[in-house]
Amino acid sequence: MTKRIQRPAALTSTDPNHPALANPAVARCSKAWRCVVKAEWRATLAKMKEHPESNEEGNDSKSAACFIPSEQARQAYRDAMPPLSGRQNISDFIACLAHGVLIHAIDEGLGNKLLYAAQVALSTLPPQQKPSKVPTPYPTRSLPLPPHFLPGTLSALLKQIERAESMI
Repeated sequence: MTKRIQRPAALTSTDPNHPALANPAVARCSKAWRCVVKAEWRATLAKMKEHPESNEEGNDSKSAACFIPSEQARQAYRDAMPPLSGRQNISDFIACLAHGVLIHAIDEGLGNKLLYAAQVALSTLPPQQKPSKVPTPYPTRSLPLPPHFLPGTLSALLKQIERAESMI
């Protein structure tokens, strides 16, 4: 007898607690998409309740499973994407693009073109400057240390100082 293992419920990419939505740009795009999808969903359910005969066998769950967001929802998602100007915006644009492909708000063919546009926009920016090192007030030592600074000779140095003080 085989026991069925039940997996914990995974977060879907449209779940408000999904980690991708921690990025404000992705959250904005997702929210725009969800608003249109919810409105379309409500309209679809209202139509199904008004005209149950047009629904196959009157089964709401079967029609609900076939619900596909319209081009308006996809357009709302794309309209909410950040402009391709500046390094941070381009990075957010790519994050929105990846998330949009995952939730089917952006089809893969268009996604490839948009990703290429982001790559081109990124290539037009000046190279990112690495943070400069803080200059040290003293030049670094490239010469070997004098013998009295070597480890283990501190006690010998202290003895020399004591002897010198006792002579004075």
